[in-house]
Amino acid sequence: MIPSGISSYPFGKRVRSFNARASIVLGVLLAATIGYVVGALRVGQIPPNSGPNVVNSCYTVWVEGSYYYAQNGSTGSIDFSGTNFTQLFQEALDAMPGGGGIIHLKPGDYEGWITIDRDGVILEGEGASANTPSGLPDDPPVYLKGTVLKVTRPSMDAIPIQGQRNGVQIRDLGIWFTQNRTGYGITDDADQDYHLSY
Repeated sequence: MIPSGISSYPFGKRVRSFNARASIVLGVLLAATIGYVVGALRVGQIPPNSGPNVVNSCYTVWVEGSYYYAQNGSTGSIDFSGTNFTQLFQEALDAMPGGGGIIHLKPGDYEGWITIDRDGVILEGEGASANTPSGLPDDPPVYLKGTVLKVTRPSMDAIPIQGQRNGVQIRDLGIWFTQNRTGYGITDDADQDYHLSY
């Protein structure tokens, strides 16, 4: 029984109003969560917080642990991924348009080597720096950090350029040979002069 002077209608109205607002808020949150999970689980997609921002490039490549990813600069999808960087780079290179384009490497250690076999390729990193304990210029670095191509195979060249190529640019990355018998940093198999700038 309701005491005199107290009406049950406003109290009931507030409860219904609160329940309606809570239902709307919960419905919106549930829809957003389902949309995010479904979007993240789509084939070829990785949730936004696990990959880098796409740079203005054909492909942006990054490494997480021992896994490499190549994100398409036009669509934002992860077109290639795997544990073999050399293979992943070649797949991204082969998928570029006929006129070439940019392959951007985010900071990290990329274990393998890169073969450039087409024109118009711009390979860019985000810079590299060396740790030299004594600070003397002739001392070998203990390690490189930044965007680093890490060549672990003995006598392997880091970036061989095959054939007579035009418009190839390589910038802002370090090359680290981990073996005593090293190859060369950047090589070509064509008998012509190149202009190198760094």
